[in-house]
Amino acid sequence: MSDFSQSNIQNLLLRALAPEAVDLLQATMQPRDLPVQFELVAPDAPSETAYFLESGSASIVATNSRMPSVCSRGGAAA
Repeated sequence: MSDFSQSNIQNLLLRALAPEAVDLLQATMQPRDLPVQFELVAPDAPSETAYFLESGSASIVATNSRMPSVCSRGGAAA
């Protein structure tokens, strides 16, 4: 991630990591602008990417045969 410094990121999870852990992740991290309704993870498919939101929000929809869908929404720290 270009110009990446743990002190200037907004994501609370990344800010809470030990500096050594951030150093390990930094080599593979890259900023992305995601379009509205972008599908982060496809249903029944393995995910090979982790997303750490810096701004905006995301939701997780879970379904099963006994209940209607359940939606959980979360947003990035401001």
